[in-house]
Amino acid sequence: MARILGARAFDLGAPLYDWMTAQEIWRDHIRGLARHFPEGAGGDGQPGRRLIDLGTGPAVSAIALAEADPLLRVVGLDYSPGMLARARPRVSASPARERIELVQGDARALPFPDGSFDAATGHSFLYLVPERGKVLSEVRRVLRPGGRLVLLEPRRGGRFAPVEALSRDPRFALSMMLWRLASGVEGRFTAQGLVALVEGAGLRVIGCEETLSGLGWRLAAERVE
Repeated sequence: MARILGARAFDLGAPLYDWMTAQEIWRDHIRGLARHFPEGAGGDGQPGRRLIDLGTGPAVSAIALAEADPLLRVVGLDYSPGMLARARPRVSASPARERIELVQGDARALPFPDGSFDAATGHSFLYLVPERGKVLSEVRRVLRPGGRLVLLEPRRGGRFAPVEALSRDPRFALSMMLWRLASGVEGRFTAQGLVALVEGAGLRVIGCEETLSGLGWRLAAERVE
């Protein structure tokens, strides 16, 4: 559905998505992605590391990561003007606003030079995009050697029932329910399928583990050369 309708679908859904993701457990899962970032200084000679957050939406993810690491410099990229319109006031209100840049762009043709980033994140992103292999090849291109990609994607075969144990915030339950509905249309991943897709783009998978009580996968991969 979203892959067919394109940016317009995301523009229409931006207010609801903004409301649903403004919750602490969502931010906690975003911050958990940072455990897989490469260690050490960034590869561009500047202090800290540089991250591209793919499909940043209303920038809850970009802000959570930037606020958790005072040296992290984040580019939040999204295809939808409506999502970025919701993101701008959030970024402006963040203490980390000087380290967050918002860019409208297509992940199939990232508007950045080769080796521009130390890490890339995608939270519920890859399953929605067309030409997934091309997107991942672009991610590999803009990562420096040793740079990491960290994804959180829907798991085929996961069940909705255990989510209640994670949070009683109704926004979280609603977000998980809609995630299951959307991924039922757009496509969920097996571990083998997700790993094969990422490795097919020339990235080395470091790990793929269940998250969100088995509803999702958290995958980390590295550009090795």
